[in-house]
Amino acid sequence: MKDLLKVEFHCHTIYSADQVEFGAPVAATVQLAQAMGLHWMAITDHSYDLDDQPDNPLQHDPDLPLWHQMKADVDRVKRTHRDFVAIAGEEVSCGNEKGRNVHLLALGISHFIEGTGDSAERWFHTRPEWTVGEVIEKITQDGGIAYAAHPTERTRFFQWLLIRRGQWSIHNLTHPTLTGLQIWNGDRGTGLRTGRSRWIRLLLEGQFLY
Repeated sequence: MKDLLKVEFHCHTIYSADQVEFGAPVAATVQLAQAMGLHWMAITDHSYDLDDQPDNPLQHDPDLPLWHQMKADVDRVKRTHRDFVAIAGEEVSCGNEKGRNVHLLALGISHFIEGTGDSAERWFHTRPEWTVGEVIEKITQDGGIAYAAHPTERTRFFQWLLIRRGQWSIHNLTHPTLTGLQIWNGDRGTGLRTGRSRWIRLLLEGQFLY
């Protein structure tokens, strides 16, 4: 289909570098995306990684060098790849109505949004700084769009216990300026099937999300 756009909304690069996760440089990630036939992609590294020192994932840097370097890398892609669109963003950790950490994709934003609740950088300090609603408002005010990241993926027990990880609720998913749901997150498992059912339910109830 000539009008079909193949898009990656949620991709980590070298700027998501922590105890359990890492990615490739932005330029290499874009090369791979093009080889896969994608038309555009969003670079959405973790908020709790983008505020670190370049050589220490456990140490915060208030000058945000990684955030600024990631944005510079994406801008370089925009200048050198006329036939491909790259968007700078974040995967922000924020709180559901129970005060548990969920993830929200902030696409096309200009300013960094803090979110360190489930970073595992400070043990026993796992409460989210912002609620889902507060982060969506920050994204909207910054001219970006908000997507719920893997909203129906099951929370693993130790993530629930140790880093206060939770799940998106219907209440969170019906925020008036939430744009869409990223329901496919790596495999065609339960998260995708449940996400599709949740999306259809929301559509039938008048919540028109992408």
